[in-house]
Amino acid sequence: MKNFLRGGRELPQRLIEDSLINRLLRSEAPRKDGRIVRHIAHSLRPKAFLIIFCVLFSSHLVSPASGQEATGLNNVQPLMIGDTIPEELWDMPLAIVNHPDQRKSITLREFQDSDLIVLDFWATYCKPCIQSVNKLLVIQSELSEHDITVLPVLVYDDGHRVLSLMKDNNWTVPSVVKDTVLNKQAFYNYLTGFGVVWIQDNKLLAVPEAKAVTLENVLKAINREPLAIKNRLGYPLLSREREVL
Repeated sequence: MKNFLRGGRELPQRLIEDSLINRLLRSEAPRKDGRIVRHIAHSLRPKAFLIIFCVLFSSHLVSPASGQEATGLNNVQPLMIGDTIPEELWDMPLAIVNHPDQRKSITLREFQDSDLIVLDFWATYCKPCIQSVNKLLVIQSELSEHDITVLPVLVYDDGHRVLSLMKDNNWTVPSVVKDTVLNKQAFYNYLTGFGVVWIQDNKLLAVPEAKAVTLENVLKAINREPLAIKNRLGYPLLSREREVL
């Protein structure tokens, strides 16, 4: 499960390759006279290479999104609550869909002056994730006098259903797609695949558990009031108690 949640980054490819080679390229078949023939392995060789190629090619699906690797963001250090968001993260190109102006990319820098930036990591097959985005959009609407940025971030999903699902849910906000830095590196200490991240005043304010994402707590955050909420824990588990703000 951990391999899956981390997008296959820790997939033991060498074990898979060796298993395939042993099974397909070293096949032996007994003959009636008791002798062993190995010519079957030669007939299976093309199949073996095809399967191995598919395994190796699958790693491409989790490669960094366009622009992220080029800007040197493939080694971002995981942030802790209260840490300042690094400049390179503000300026990292984020591939998006469903932008009202048909833009293909944005940066967090465009929302830096918001009262609160909320990143909601989701997938089209994750019903609680979709409900979370819907809930945040309602909160954003009810607090429309404040500048709240709600930005969904698609993760662990090939995205083929993303636009139709966003349309079905009447989402007018864009969604980040093809992300590998925000989820797996910047907020790795707190996210176990999906979750919500709050950014304010250039700092990581909170990564609240689902039950803490309420209109009351969002309003407290906007007003810079103390938050008595529990933050999520990701991989690896933090050694200390969950911070209470």
